Amino acid sequence: MVPMDRRQFLFVAALIHEDLERSELEIRADMHSLYKSFKQMRQIRRATTLSTWSEGIGTNNIGYCTPTTMDKVPEEVRNYLMEAHQLAGQWSLPNNRGDHKNSEPNEINSVAIIGSGTMGKAMAICFCLAGFETFMVVRSEQKCWKELEAMFSIEKSFKRLNDARIEKIKSKLHITTDLQKLRDIDLIVESVFEDMKLKKELFTKLDGICKPSCIFGTNTSSLDLDEISSVLGDPSRLVGLHFFNPANVIRLVEVIYGSNTSPTAIATAFQACESIKKLPVLVGNCPSFVFNRLLYVYFDQSQKLMYQYGYLPHQIDKIITNFGFLMGPMTVADLNGFDVMEKLKKENGIEPNSLEKEMWRQKRFGRKTNRGFYKYDEKTQRKEIDPEMEQLVRQYSQNAKKNIQILNDQDLINFMLYPTVNEGFRCLEEGVISHESLIDIMFILGFGWPINTGGPMRFGRTEGMEKVANTLLHWNTLEPNDRAYMVAEELKHIDKKNMSSKLNISTLKELFLDSLSFLASHLQIMSFNSIPAEINRELERRIQDTIERIRTGADAESEVKQLVNVINEAWRIKANEYAERQEEKRKRDIEELERKLREMRREVDAMRNENNSLRRRQNEQLHVIQTMMTNHLGFRNMQKEKLIDLCGSFCSVLGNLIEQHEDVEVSKTLQEEVNLQVAKILRQKSVVAAQGQDQEITEYLNSHLCSQHVPQAVNWVQIEAEILVLRSTLHEISSMISSLTPEYWDQESTNRIGDLKANLSDSTGKVLKLLEEAEAHHKSLIDAKFILPVATLKAN
Repeated sequence: MVPMDRRQFLFVAALIHEDLERSELEIRADMHSLYKSFKQMRQIRRATTLSTWSEGIGTNNIGYCTPTTMDKVPEEVRNYLMEAHQLAGQWSLPNNRGDHKNSEPNEINSVAIIGSGTMGKAMAICFCLAGFETFMVVRSEQKCWKELEAMFSIEKSFKRLNDARIEKIKSKLHITTDLQKLRDIDLIVESVFEDMKLKKELFTKLDGICKPSCIFGTNTSSLDLDEISSVLGDPSRLVGLHFFNPANVIRLVEVIYGSNTSPTAIATAFQACESIKKLPVLVGNCPSFVFNRLLYVYFDQSQKLMYQYGYLPHQIDKIITNFGFLMGPMTVADLNGFDVMEKLKKENGIEPNSLEKEMWRQKRFGRKTNRGFYKYDEKTQRKEIDPEMEQLVRQYSQNAKKNIQILNDQDLINFMLYPTVNEGFRCLEEGVISHESLIDIMFILGFGWPINTGGPMRFGRTEGMEKVANTLLHWNTLEPNDRAYMVAEELKHIDKKNMSSKLNISTLKELFLDSLSFLASHLQIMSFNSIPAEINRELERRIQDTIERIRTGADAESEVKQLVNVINEAWRIKANEYAERQEEKRKRDIEELERKLREMRREVDAMRNENNSLRRRQNEQLHVIQTMMTNHLGFRNMQKEKLIDLCGSFCSVLGNLIEQHEDVEVSKTLQEEVNLQVAKILRQKSVVAAQGQDQEITEYLNSHLCSQHVPQAVNWVQIEAEILVLRSTLHEISSMISSLTPEYWDQESTNRIGDLKANLSDSTGKVLKLLEEAEAHHKSLIDAKFILPVATLKAN
């Protein structure tokens, strides 16, 4: 080997030094890249582990995404959501303003929350549990601590907090009313009332207090970020941090960038969210941002179902929850507070529908006022169906125009979800979000969208983009002024591409034959039996003409749209005819009902008059009967007294005669007296003869008056029987006395006459008893006012 001189040696040494420096730089770059790859691999490993999936992507006690539910999710959906979770961390600002690779966050040691509402307290809990020194600026320290204690009790009941975690929160939380104590805070998040003027005044004060490196966050859900930041000396340090209620449970934060937001502010916001175990998703500044934009379309469609189609709140909620949502839209609206919707619509200049205006007027704000779409018990907050709300729905839907047909539950679901998917594509076109999977993961974590579908955007692709596009284009022709049906360019492109590549004669015939059968079925339901055949012939002719024009080079899309318009116009005409006929039928039915009502009223009046005349006649007859009974019973009373005197005197004479029977002359006198008394008793038959008349009166009273108020009739048959026994006894005594002479008046005859005397006394006692009962009967008739006393009749 030839030895090198000094000059050659230095040259070679320089080359080696350059190579060493270049190698060192390459090794350092490789180490930095390897370190980033290692962090990414660790994140992927955490996300792909089922036990940590719930921790990394948003498991919470509400149950939006639990390990149990994730275990049941199809593998392709799970992988899709894991990729979306990883994609959320790879954020990038537009116009090369910065991204996750070249942006470093500020160091965060202390955090301040301004506002002591439910959202503010929940955010403070999150930062305290993450170990940050957390300040809360409130109006009243005592009231805030009291509300926090109540919140701790609720969280403990749900087992989201325990005593150790509560003590950690209290040790890290500092409550104050002085903004000046925020001079050295690293991150400030305001959660004051959703009012632009209020927020601008607050940030004006903070701009003069806080250190230059402090990052400002606003929890606004819809206000313009650029307008809020306009009051700051450095608007680049304002970032939107839209937490979801309840903030300590929902593991999603919508991070919003404005026109001036710096990548440092975004990186700091992402680091803060990850520190409190939230998934941050970057979106652009636009009215209502991304999540609420889709949510408003979803809620607006659910309200259309009520005030246009007459669906009741509980019916809509049931269909949506059966599809897989955790809660129906009406329940969610009551939970969030319908007054929030009012403020947001007014703030963004959105015209409310008529049903919303009426609900706002009645202060139907949901659970906070104990009535919204449902009513709520003041003590238990139990949800109940509200008949007044259902009456409102019927009132507003009664004369509503329904251009889009909803025939079953699936049509209702499509009616609500297809426009929501369309709004997601419009957000992508406007560039306010980078990927559709980020929309999906936001709705899975933040809204409780059915996880098996993968989110709204994946649901649209699963349904078939052609189907969604064609349906929305058709709805747009029916409702051209409704923003919900203004189709995104992506869907229009899909529709044009598929129409130009797949349109041929067979598909065209199939398309219009399906339309024809649909139209025919509806017309048949409406009893236009002759029209389907006419429309069939007309459409067959138009189909043939369209085929010929397409073969000769005509634009297939315009031809198809013309035919669709023909069908729609035919449908509108026949629907209007049907509506007119229904209106005429309704008027005829009303007239017929009014006529029948008038006839019924006349019949009622006639029956009322007849009833009054019957009552008058009945009262007259009753008065006659009272007079008859009074006179009749008065006569009977006099006969009774005569009979009592007769029986008494007869018994007295008879007893004296029997005691003196030895005298023949006396015997003769006895026989004459007996015959005389018998004749007198026989004349009393007139007393018994009145029994028939009394029976008739009793039967009349029983048939015309309430039987429970009619006294029982006198048993005149029994009285007659006893009088007959008495007469028989007297005849036997007379015969015996006339046949016997004193010499033949032996002891046996004496005993026999004694027996007859006893029988006579017994019969006389029975007659007297029965006559006493007759007197009591007569008195009861007077007491019951069925007859008037004799003295009253004589006086009249």
